[in-house]
Amino acid sequence: MATNNTGGIPSLDKPRRPRRSSLIIAAVIWVLVLNPALSLGLHQLQLHDVAEQALLIGTFLAIFIPLSISAWREHQRLRDAGLIQKRPKPTRNQIIAFAVFLTVLWGITLWYIIGTAQFIFPLIPIIGTIALIYQIRSYRNDNRKAA
Repeated sequence: MATNNTGGIPSLDKPRRPRRSSLIIAAVIWVLVLNPALSLGLHQLQLHDVAEQALLIGTFLAIFIPLSISAWREHQRLRDAGLIQKRPKPTRNQIIAFAVFLTVLWGITLWYIIGTAQFIFPLIPIIGTIALIYQIRSYRNDNRKAA
């Protein structure tokens, strides 16, 4: 890969696929091909459900952790080079609206779990809660720097 003197950013004379799009392509391939094929293969081996899920999760993590790390590093390099703008700072109203949305989402999730007596892992509400905490911290840090 040819690089110019912009701090390791690839030059444009040799185009290559960005790591972020490779991550998206891998996610689509995982959903459409790999996960169903692995599930079917592991089911044919008559493994216990817990072992089957553990192997699927392990395979998923083995594929997506390196891709995610390289995509994040690429994004940071592009941001540092000024090719990608930094995200806008969250406002108080945005944080409140997101908190209300998450409260409703948690309520729907709990209603479903209690109503059907079937446990589902609340991945989306958990990720949303982590994002909300990050936005609140970012908002507080920006206000402290401004004061």
